[in-house]
Amino acid sequence: DVNYSHALFQPIDNNKIAFGMGAIKNVGLGAINSIVKARKKQDEFKNIYQMLQFVDLRLVNKKVMESLAQCGALDSLEGNRAQKFYAVEQAIDFGQDYQNKKRKNQGQQSLFHAGTDEDILVSYPQLSDISEWSPQEKLKKEKELIGFYITGHPLEKYKNILKLYQTDFSQKNGSANGRKAPLKKDQSRVHIAGIITDVRTLLDKKQNKMAFVKIEDFNCSYEAVVFGSVYPELEDLLQQDVTVLLSGRLNSEPDETIIKIIGEEAYPLEEVPSILTDCLLLQIDKSKITANEINYLKNILSTHPGQVPIYFRVLMNGKDAINMISKKVKISVNLVLLDELVKILSIDNVGIKIKFNRKKQIKKNHYVY
Repeated sequence: DVNYSHALFQPIDNNKIAFGMGAIKNVGLGAINSIVKARKKQDEFKNIYQMLQFVDLRLVNKKVMESLAQCGALDSLEGNRAQKFYAVEQAIDFGQDYQNKKRKNQGQQSLFHAGTDEDILVSYPQLSDISEWSPQEKLKKEKELIGFYITGHPLEKYKNILKLYQTDFSQKNGSANGRKAPLKKDQSRVHIAGIITDVRTLLDKKQNKMAFVKIEDFNCSYEAVVFGSVYPELEDLLQQDVTVLLSGRLNSEPDETIIKIIGEEAYPLEEVPSILTDCLLLQIDKSKITANEINYLKNILSTHPGQVPIYFRVLMNGKDAINMISKKVKISVNLVLLDELVKILSIDNVGIKIKFNRKKQIKKNHYVY
């Protein structure tokens, strides 16, 4: 933030570190030094116009100010990010006009005293009435200018989908419960999910369009090759900044730093639960759940009617379990329902059976519990 950051990362107190402005794309050391110098002289900046009264506008130019606004470094100033971004040119003109008047006053001697800053009456313009950028747009700009997300993550709302539907490569067998055969290159079917960070297209030997796709989740990076035989079906989804789940054949060892797959199917993350859920499994510990929670669970399930069967695994004394299936209630699974179930039971007690290769009608299914 322009009101406390320096060029380098510096501690503010025992628990906080100020992000260094030198790590922001398009913001040079000369501009940063000018901002810090003006801040020390004028104390805290209140708005973008006041800030540009006192900085060196040869160094703190339009590109610098736009970058500061986009990544959130002007958040302590009045207005939202979009307002300040679109006010940059007007604010620079305001600052230049002020500094020109100041130089003129300093060059003139009145009868009794030399001109001072106080001789220039300042009235700051109002910011335009512009709506703030969407959370996704703000995060995208942060990533572009800083290299990572600061105020959130575009996958945060989908975290339960990633946990339930994505193959777990952290285990040797690719599944947290150890019930699935070990993952093998060129044989195992896997799901990767996240946000697309790069798409590179080219023509294959038959002059069909194909693509190399990079995907990131919260912790890992993945790469997928999508051949010309399926690319036309997936093209609309294979775009940068789209959140997606890709299904295909493992094309690397499961413990490699970057997992690679041959992509065959793609789905928007928002639609994954409704498209890929074959059945739902809920584990309930009788000794830990209350009557109110049971009633709430019943109401939640009954308000999402559909065709997906529900299986229950009830722990009677923390160890012995009874397995049951609901014959009367079937549901439709969506992100809202999953989030509610996780709130009641925790993510470890919610499981799904995933439909694999839905289009090709392959009988084998992949279990994630």
